[in-house]
Amino acid sequence: MAQWIDEDDLDEMAEHSEPEPATKSKSGNAVKLASLPFGTLASASRALEPRHHSDDDLDSDEDSDEERKVPHLGDPSSSRPTAPKKLKVKRPDKHAPMEITSKKPVSRRRTIIDVPKIEQRDPRFSTLSGEFNPNKFAHSYSFVTDMQQDEVASLRKSLALARKLSQSSPAHLREERAAEVTRLERALKRTESAVERAKREKRDREVLGNAKREERKKRETGKTGWFMKTGEKRELLAKARFEELAAVGGKQAVNKAITKRKLKLNQKEKRSRPDSGS
Repeated sequence: MAQWIDEDDLDEMAEHSEPEPATKSKSGNAVKLASLPFGTLASASRALEPRHHSDDDLDSDEDSDEERKVPHLGDPSSSRPTAPKKLKVKRPDKHAPMEITSKKPVSRRRTIIDVPKIEQRDPRFSTLSGEFNPNKFAHSYSFVTDMQQDEVASLRKSLALARKLSQSSPAHLREERAAEVTRLERALKRTESAVERAKREKRDREVLGNAKREERKKRETGKTGWFMKTGEKRELLAKARFEELAAVGGKQAVNKAITKRKLKLNQKEKRSRPDSGS
C-alpha cells in the first residue's frame, strides 16, 4: 500500500538530499522511481507534458481575429463605397440576341430616335469651298474698296471741321477737341492705308496676269516652259509702280519715290551694321 506524501514535503526532501553521482546505473534510477508515491509521479507527468490550447483559448483567438477584420470608424477605407457588381446575363445560345436584365435601372435620359448631329464647319478650312482664287475674291468684294474710299472722303471733312473747332474752342473744351482731332487723324491714316493697299494689290494682280497671258501665248507658238523668278517678279512690279507714278505726277513723282526708297534702304543698312550703336 503506497503512502501519500505532500508535494511540499517532497520538494524539501529533494533540497536536503545530496545530488547523486552520474556514474550510477539505470537500474538504480528505476528502483528510486518505483519507490516514489503514485501522486508524485502523476504531478510530475502533468508538469512535463506540452501545453495544449483549450477550447476557451481557441474561442478567444477567434474573437481576436474577428476584431481585426472589423474596420475601425476612423479608417478611410471603411467609408469607401463598394462598387456594385455587374450583372452578367447569359444567353441560351450564342446566336440568340443579347438580353438586358430588368434588374438594371434605366437612365432617365435616353435616346429614342436617332437625330443626325449638325456638324459646324468653317468654310476657310473646308475642302468643299475649293481653292482660294485672289482674282475672284477681289472681284466679289470690290464693294469694300468703294466703301473705304467714301469713308476717306467723310473722314477728311470731319477732320477739317474738328480742326476748325479746336482752334476756336474755349479752354475747358480744348483738350477734348484736340483728342477728337487726333482720333480722326489716326482713322483717316488707317483708311487711306487700306485703300492704297487695295490699289497696289489690284495693280500687282493685273501686271502678273498680263505676264502669264503673254507667256501662255508664247507656249502656244512653240516656246518652252518658263517660270518667273522672285527677283524678276519684283522688278516687274517696281516698273509697273513707277509707270503709274509717272502717269499721275510725272518724272518728279518718280524721282521722289526713288529718293525715298534709297533713303529707306540706307537707314536699314546703317542699323544692321555692328557699330551702329556707337
